Amino acid sequence: MSSDQQPDYVWDFGRQRKQRRPARAWLIVALTVLAIAIAAVLFWVLFRPGASTAERTATPSASSVGTMSPSATPSPSVTPTLAPTPTPTPTTSAAPTIRPTPPRPTDPDLASFRDEVGPVLDAAATGLRYAREEGGMAAMQDVMLVQQDAERLTESVAPSAISERWSDALATYGRALETLRAAYERGDAAHAEDRAATAALSELNDIAGR
Repeated sequence: MSSDQQPDYVWDFGRQRKQRRPARAWLIVALTVLAIAIAAVLFWVLFRPGASTAERTATPSASSVGTMSPSATPSPSVTPTLAPTPTPTPTTSAAPTIRPTPPRPTDPDLASFRDEVGPVLDAAATGLRYAREEGGMAAMQDVMLVQQDAERLTESVAPSAISERWSDALATYGRALETLRAAYERGDAAHAEDRAATAALSELNDIAGR
């Protein structure tokens, strides 16, 4: 029995091998045709007639673009150059203007001088009399008015013949009025101070020829 079954086994195996060989050959042919078709499609896509060079060139990736291509450097903004402000040239300080000395007033005659100062001297005598009669704070105010008249006398130019005596007497008169005003301000009777001021006023009248 065993010797009769062995040829059947060998025959079946050989038949199976004969059946596998055509299938494997067809598989190889199909894969070959598929590879050729894929290669033809790729060749047609990449190297078809009329294809631009840019299409055949591989587009660089975003990372390679960022790495290889230089970043666009913004052009420096042109700052307008301002014209330099002209520095003012220091001007040489002008020499102080020397005012010409006014010419000396013409030496007045004694009569003209007397007419000029007479009304002021009379007003002073009246003011001293008022102060003598009123006394107190009212008298002080009267003396202050007389002092203002005395300042007006300093503006009058005395003749050269009496100018020195006039200046000295006028200074004595001013001091006497200040002493008299202070006495009335203190509330004193100021008899002595009044006599001194009256005497100084009389001296001025004498020098002016009154």
